[in-house]
Amino acid sequence: MAHKMRCLLLAAFTLVATRALCPEPYEAVKSKCYYLELEEPRQWDEARTRCQELDGDLAVIHTCDDLGDLVRHIHMSQEEAPFNFSFFVGGTDRGDEGAWYWVDGTPMNMGLPYWGQTDGVHEPSGGEEQNCAELNKNNRYYIHDGECEKYAFALCQYGVVAKL
Repeated sequence: MAHKMRCLLLAAFTLVATRALCPEPYEAVKSKCYYLELEEPRQWDEARTRCQELDGDLAVIHTCDDLGDLVRHIHMSQEEAPFNFSFFVGGTDRGDEGAWYWVDGTPMNMGLPYWGQTDGVHEPSGGEEQNCAELNKNNRYYIHDGECEKYAFALCQYGVVAKL
């Protein structure tokens, strides 16, 4: 009984400590704070503005673990993007076609296992027409380049220091 009580107390303490790590409306995913903004789909610039209004920015994904943790979180929290919408993240090659950077100024990792495929063609594949990164719902939330003017939901991250 004492062991069970210790486990319950540890679980409660961990939950409180994790919640304290992230301000509302963000949720802890490992050591980072994310918010899946599902109120309304927006264009990339509008999605970024929405995240900045919440003292964050569009999410940056530096490691395979970060990508896997986010995708698991999306599935486990049942916060899938409705219909065929995807989630915008903070990557872009605007201004320098083919040179992909996160909004924090770091270069994006290219190729597998980050980027997905469309009809057997590896992403990014949209050329000058598609300059904003998204986690593509139709390709298991791998990164794709999308049109910045299309509508998707914002995936915000707290603590991102914007340099772009």
